[in-house]
Amino acid sequence: MGYKVGSIAIATLSLAAVLIAANFCYGLIHESAHAVAVKALGGEVFALYVNPIGLDAYMEHSPVAGTGYIALELAGLCATTVAAVIIAMAGKEAVPAFFALRTTIYSMNYSPGTDMANLQAALGSDAFLISIVLVTVNALALAIALRGRYAPLTGLFSSLWRGSPQRNSGE
Repeated sequence: MGYKVGSIAIATLSLAAVLIAANFCYGLIHESAHAVAVKALGGEVFALYVNPIGLDAYMEHSPVAGTGYIALELAGLCATTVAAVIIAMAGKEAVPAFFALRTTIYSMNYSPGTDMANLQAALGSDAFLISIVLVTVNALALAIALRGRYAPLTGLFSSLWRGSPQRNSGE
């Protein structure tokens, strides 16, 4: 009995450590993508901060005008979406699932000061289309990460991997 409880505790702590590291990496990738966009647009990055467990992250930069502002706002969410897909394709599970879920949440968050609120201010209702695309691509990354591991997803997404509908041989 003690062995089983100890194994569960170690597995739980290991998963927590992986998710905390993933959270830090998420913030670092997200803000670094914004910084690269600022530099590519000729701006200056003054500070980039991610706290040790990734709960707070920001970047301070010089103003970016025109359509460059839209690229700047999209950079973070697009970078984390690409990271989720790449890590999922590498056969990992927890980290891309975490990235995909967190990016999905942020791509639907239109609270003042968020990337999506800033995009909505710049693009109007077209920002909702960006949200739909980000959510869809991240749902695909989640499905790739979890394929074959969870029975409800297996039947639903298995035809995507083979390119044809799944057939029941008993019929």
